[in-house]
Amino acid sequence: METLTIAGICLAILLAAANLRVDREIDRAQGKADAATSLIQTRTAEASGVQRVANAWRTASTVRPAGVVDCALGAVAKAAGGPVAISRLGYANGGVTVRLAAQPSDTVVTALRAAGLTPPPRAAPPASDPAAPAAPAPPALDFQTSAAECR
Repeated sequence: METLTIAGICLAILLAAANLRVDREIDRAQGKADAATSLIQTRTAEASGVQRVANAWRTASTVRPAGVVDCALGAVAKAAGGPVAISRLGYANGGVTVRLAAQPSDTVVTALRAAGLTPPPRAAPPASDPAAPAAPAPPALDFQTSAAECR
């Protein structure tokens, strides 16, 4: 009887150890499943954003010529040397206006000008005192082009 009791206790210890190992494996698998779920949610949100942009682009291209917009966006990406943040994109009277989200470097501005994108003309400041030095112009964030100018 003592032998059976000792054997039972040993079996209980072995089963408890096996249960702990299975619990760890379950926790590890649950962690992987949670990470995969999070990645799927992120990718779904990204795909949804891309789909919204694609739908807006298809809708806009039915009423506006897409060539000048393609040219302007391509020129901005080439000038920046890759991805660039744009805070506003406008199309009016056959021309495209692009507002960059951050101040571009002189190299980017030069490349934009070479591609046919120029800052829009600025309004003349009010003439208060002709002898006063002119205030420096604010940095250009807006650039515009038309189908005839975009290269």
